[in-house]
Amino acid sequence: MAPRILASIDILTDLTLDEVTTRVGLAPSTMSHQKGASRPRGRKWDKTVWRLESGIDEAAPLSEHLRALLERFPTLAAGTLPADITVIVNLAIVCPGPACSATIAPELVRCIADRGFTLDLTVYFGEEEQRQPVGDARESGEVRT
Repeated sequence: MAPRILASIDILTDLTLDEVTTRVGLAPSTMSHQKGASRPRGRKWDKTVWRLESGIDEAAPLSEHLRALLERFPTLAAGTLPADITVIVNLAIVCPGPACSATIAPELVRCIADRGFTLDLTVYFGEEEQRQPVGDARESGEVRT
């Protein structure tokens, strides 16, 4: 069985969701979060997380998810967003068993790097109810750039 792929572009900022939406020109997904909104376990979001999901079937290959995201997300003009934002290409691979693989084409890695985006990969192993994340920086509150 092939892995499920979840892919998004996340903008982490102190701007509001509406401000990012206006500057980017796209509506965010429902998985976006406003700075200061409640999180599980009584915490609050310390940054706004504006998210754009790939919008394609989870069974599609990883490279197709990346292409869909990069085609939908505009190349922003200088000054469109503040310099202190973080843009993350967020990839999650849900493996149905103890091991799986996915390939990222070199031209997509170059495109992500050329835009100055961070690439974040989380892998979940086993049944979805028992999945264990590896390396999700946003849940811990740590943002790697």
